[in-house]
Amino acid sequence: MSPRGRASLYSRLVPYLWPHRAQIALYLCLTLVIAGAELLSPWPMKLLVDSVVGNEPLPGSLRSLWSPGADKLGLLVAVVAGGLALKLLVSVVRIGTSFISVRMRQRVVLDLKCLLFDHLQKQSLSFYDTRRLGDIVARVNNDVWGIDEWMLTVMPLLVATATLLGMFSVMLHLNWQLSLVALFAVPFFYLPYGWYSRRLDREVEAVQRLEGESMSIVQEVLSALRVVKSFTREDHERARFLQQGESAAGARIRLTHQQVSYSMAASFITAAGTALVLGAGALQILKQRLTLGELLVVLAYLGAVYGPLESISSAATYTHAYLAKVRRIFEVLDVPPEAHDVPGAGVMGRARGRVVCEGVSFAYPGRPPVLHDVTLAAEPGEMIGIVGPTGAGKSTLVSLIPRFYDPLHGRVLVDGRDVREVQLKSLRQQVSLVLQDPILFWGTVRENINYGWPQASFEAIVEAARQANAHDFIARLPEGYDCHVGERGVTLSGGEKQRLSIARAFLKDAPIVILDEPSSALDARSEALLLQAVDRLVENRTTFIIAHRLSTLRGVDRILVLDQGRIVEEGTHAVLMERGGLYSGLYRQQVEYART
Repeated sequence: MSPRGRASLYSRLVPYLWPHRAQIALYLCLTLVIAGAELLSPWPMKLLVDSVVGNEPLPGSLRSLWSPGADKLGLLVAVVAGGLALKLLVSVVRIGTSFISVRMRQRVVLDLKCLLFDHLQKQSLSFYDTRRLGDIVARVNNDVWGIDEWMLTVMPLLVATATLLGMFSVMLHLNWQLSLVALFAVPFFYLPYGWYSRRLDREVEAVQRLEGESMSIVQEVLSALRVVKSFTREDHERARFLQQGESAAGARIRLTHQQVSYSMAASFITAAGTALVLGAGALQILKQRLTLGELLVVLAYLGAVYGPLESISSAATYTHAYLAKVRRIFEVLDVPPEAHDVPGAGVMGRARGRVVCEGVSFAYPGRPPVLHDVTLAAEPGEMIGIVGPTGAGKSTLVSLIPRFYDPLHGRVLVDGRDVREVQLKSLRQQVSLVLQDPILFWGTVRENINYGWPQASFEAIVEAARQANAHDFIARLPEGYDCHVGERGVTLSGGEKQRLSIARAFLKDAPIVILDEPSSALDARSEALLLQAVDRLVENRTTFIIAHRLSTLRGVDRILVLDQGRIVEEGTHAVLMERGGLYSGLYRQQVEYART
């Protein structure tokens, strides 16, 4: 990443840190206390060597506190006690800074996680059509911690920087010749950085991408574990995961080698600089220009100067990985949702249910158009069946009503209002959706039914279940409405899950209902129970029902026949059968198949 790119990324982090500015200010104040205490920490050793063990007089500022002829044992106790007090002060203040740091970092991470999660929920379905879910999960669970790791690295460097400046100033005051010798090594800490930096950027990006792909494989396999087991493909999936994991591990090893190599170079420069200062200091002691205690103070300061320099230079290599994670977060946040509230969007009250599509066309990114100039009108309370071959655009068409997608051309209206000019939340409150593959969440039966209306009374939940022909099987469950359904409702049959979806739609009581192949995977008995519930659900509601099994379209007011993204036929069952077109052919094929 270029210096300009890093500066831009740092500037984007400021809004997430700004709400915690009071804690940051307190942290900085305590940092200055630590730096000041660290400046004093070598002096007890100097006093011990020069004035307790040796016979050098105390520095001028201390002579007024301790007379030259006083007992050295008392001076020894005072020096040792002073050193311990300094260490205790530094330890206590460090505990305070650690508490502030942890509390602040966790809040920043949680804020960023919530922002990212909220942004992902607002994304249109087209966002997920071209991305792997496992990689997105990795960004939410793993990459978001990049800001915590970055802060954990940068905040201690504030202490290191303050200490560095203070101690180098004191070193110049004590012995400017040794300070210049120590300064000679400083540029060598940063000369290798540019060479390593370019390579670190490439390796870090590769590691993040490959580890995200590994997470995608895990998510994909676990979500389809029944299929994997039924085809006995465990070994194949393990080999696929191992191959991907080896690529990620190789990239991680290369990155670690480069980070460690740079850290080793910094350590060698530290050792070389310390050796030069030690040699020059010993020479000055031989020439009686420096006392042993003063040399020990200079060496202690030198370690405190080189330590922060080594920490800063080593941390610079690791911040590449942390910033790469943060950059992956902003890659998601920078994608604006396709369906969003326009300025001045109005709130839709309870709709009557008139739905109109005017010249609607739609295409998924990078693919041919799915819908071509589709026009239809559904009156309040009307029930419309939508049929057609696979890939004709049936599900896509009804997905435009709640704005899961926006059309490329044309418009969709509910009660005469363009859905793009209505607030999304109020629009989607008008629509109940029952899918072919019923979606249940981890939790109880009660929580799944009242998902669309969490404040619903228990009596309302039970009534919705009765209307959906679900109450009887719920009553037989070990804990009834408080029974856990498992991940995606794995403890229930397909028909039971579908009836819970119908109950959820009953409780929501939306004026528009979309049924997308609700009974396609059910046996005859389950289908009969479901269709009874559907008949009650669609009463006095505008309903769109997509069906491959044309027998489920009994009682619809009108049937639309889609083929290659166009409405090619429209009418009642009897009218369409008389025309002998596509619908008639599909119906006869199903009847013939049922007979054979």
